[in-house]
Amino acid sequence: MTTVNGARISGTSSSIPPVVGGTTDIRIIVLMPTSSFVGQTFPVGSRPQSVAVADLNADGAPDIVTANYFSHDVSVLLGNGNGAFHDQQRFAVGSRPFSVAVADLNADGALDIVTADLSDDVSVLLQQ
Repeated sequence: MTTVNGARISGTSSSIPPVVGGTTDIRIIVLMPTSSFVGQTFPVGSRPQSVAVADLNADGAPDIVTANYFSHDVSVLLGNGNGAFHDQQRFAVGSRPFSVAVADLNADGALDIVTADLSDDVSVLLQQ
């Protein structure tokens, strides 16, 4: 179980395929062993602009974070290990985030989320 800005998130994941943004969703496209592609759509905030992939909950597998321009937040989707993801959890950031990155910003061993916002500043979400 992971806590981001006081909210608890949990889940597991395996590998992350390419992501394509929509109006209020992202589409994950998985290359199957048969060399065919299968797509799934997952809801996120309004007008996702940027996607970061990282192992947020330290389970050894990547998760997805999107910067949602019109809803002024980020969506966190934790994988369930088979190419699907748990329902999004959204966290408020500054005005109109257009870029998102993930790194251990405070050297505590947990990954944090940072966005670049249209209001000429950055928002930082530290895991607790």
